[in-house]
Amino acid sequence: MEHSLSITEDVFEELVFALRVSLARVSVDELSAPTARAHWKKLNDWLDAAERLQSQNASTRDLRSLRDFPLSGAELRALQLAVDRAACFPQRAARAARASARSGAAHAVSPHEAPKEAKQAERRHQKIIQSPPVTPQVRLHRGLWRIHLSSLAVVVTIGVVCLLNVLALVAPHILSPADLVGINVGALALALLLWFVYYWRFRQHQRLIYQIN
Repeated sequence: MEHSLSITEDVFEELVFALRVSLARVSVDELSAPTARAHWKKLNDWLDAAERLQSQNASTRDLRSLRDFPLSGAELRALQLAVDRAACFPQRAARAARASARSGAAHAVSPHEAPKEAKQAERRHQKIIQSPPVTPQVRLHRGLWRIHLSSLAVVVTIGVVCLLNVLALVAPHILSPADLVGINVGALALALLLWFVYYWRFRQHQRLIYQIN
């Protein structure tokens, strides 16, 4: 299904450029989900037509002659997430490309013929299309909830370590000094790992707050 896209001349070039840069981050074969590959090809064909129109003289070109935009908002959002995922995880993208090469041309692979990994990616892609877009506020609340849960895990870990240390003092025959040192070092490593996770998530939340404001 194609969707009408009403844009003005001054944003046409910026829109085409932004979509082309986003789409060019990965090749079509690097996308795991068959539907994502089909949407990539549709958008690529639309951009080819838009760039041909863009090459015409600005005073004579008519944007109304460009066919309707081939994707819905939800489909475009899902495709963008699929492209981001493939660009961020090149190993998975390479596996998808090899699977696509074994299966023949990308357009010949249907969701029923795709391998297990492609089927999982297809289900994820369809779920994103059917789900409403997540607002920055919702993402912020979800992230804060995850931090809350992980902070409880830190408290439990510290409590267990303290209990083991007390137990080692009261009943030294239960834990050897080497075991106690290993437990303390492991707890310290876990605390450092969680600190790095907290720092990364707080940076994400900072960007979300900027989006909200």
